[in-house]
Amino acid sequence: MISVCIITKNEQENIERCLKSLMPYEMEIIVVDTGSTDNTKDIVQRYTDKVFDFEWCDDFAAAKNFAISKATADYVMVLDSDESIESINEDKLKWLISKYPDKVGRIYRRNTFQKTDSQKENREWINRLFNKKSYHYEGRIHEQIVRYDGKQYDTFKAPVTIIHTGYDLTEKEKSAKAKRNISLLEKELDRLIKLFCKNNGLNICEIDGIESVSYT
Repeated sequence: MISVCIITKNEQENIERCLKSLMPYEMEIIVVDTGSTDNTKDIVQRYTDKVFDFEWCDDFAAAKNFAISKATADYVMVLDSDESIESINEDKLKWLISKYPDKVGRIYRRNTFQKTDSQKENREWINRLFNKKSYHYEGRIHEQIVRYDGKQYDTFKAPVTIIHTGYDLTEKEKSAKAKRNISLLEKELDRLIKLFCKNNGLNICEIDGIESVSYT
């Protein structure tokens, strides 16, 4: 069995399409809500009883790792609320997982969006399927799958196709998302600078709001 892990917040317009697309498949569905104030949780509870709350801490990796920790299967597939399954070849997927148990599966994503009164699309392979005993997420934003032992890893193409509508936003939604992303990127940059300095014997001092780095 595979556990599908989803984090969500105020996604009442998208989450049902995502969950409904999973119904034909034998997969555990884990949904973690990070503070919805709309009907998202009510919708989710129609499709799964594995619904958990997570206090948002400006860290996508932390939220996704929490969701993964709730999965009962070793293998997890991570989806976003604005993504839905188009197709899965379940038999082939099971065979590939048994053949490549320590590799990360890449799924095929179709990004659809409206532009100048016409439907546009671009496509990509993205890392989303893995063994939770070997991998986790790192990164406050634009989080990445990383091995616990820090080693590089190989991937395989999984027979899974999803549709992503998250780029099809209003100007107001784009502006709000950009502001959120800039704030998270600044926090992630600060974390990485401090980690680099710690690992390389450097001190960070702040004088009049300006940070300087010196050797210990």
